[in-house]
Amino acid sequence: MPFIGDGDLALEHYSHARIFGADLDQNRVATANKRLPGQSIIQADCDSWPFPDCDAVFDVADFDAYCHPYRALRSFWDGAKKADEIVLFFTDGNPLSLKRDGHGEKPSGEILKFGQGGTSKEMRHAYNFWPRKFARAGVEEIIRPYQVERFSMYLRYSILYWGIVASHD
Repeated sequence: MPFIGDGDLALEHYSHARIFGADLDQNRVATANKRLPGQSIIQADCDSWPFPDCDAVFDVADFDAYCHPYRALRSFWDGAKKADEIVLFFTDGNPLSLKRDGHGEKPSGEILKFGQGGTSKEMRHAYNFWPRKFARAGVEEIIRPYQVERFSMYLRYSILYWGIVASHD
């Protein structure tokens, strides 16, 4: 769980499993360690894979980054060992940013800027089609040769909460 924060989601949803988590804020890491004793929770930048020596095989990864979860996904995908079937969850604030000021970051890292020189039509298009055209399509590129088997999402206050089940042969 990159961006483990205080460990509240990990405690509620993953306490039955081995947890690897990181956060930049040492106070939040301390709180998470108190809530989840014996787990691998460290202070680190989650945009880079914080567990390079980890031999665990991951079948769930929860990228609760609030704004840009895809940097952490890219480093996780390059550095972690993954099961043949994996569940990925994302908290993505890009729709809010697109709606507010016309800026966003695709899963590839490409920056979208519609504010200056862009039209409100382009901004609306990016906002309305973000979940499938940008977020899902971008993640599918990152995780190849895995393929999406299931996709689920909801938008709440312009924050996209979504997840996939992906597998490969």
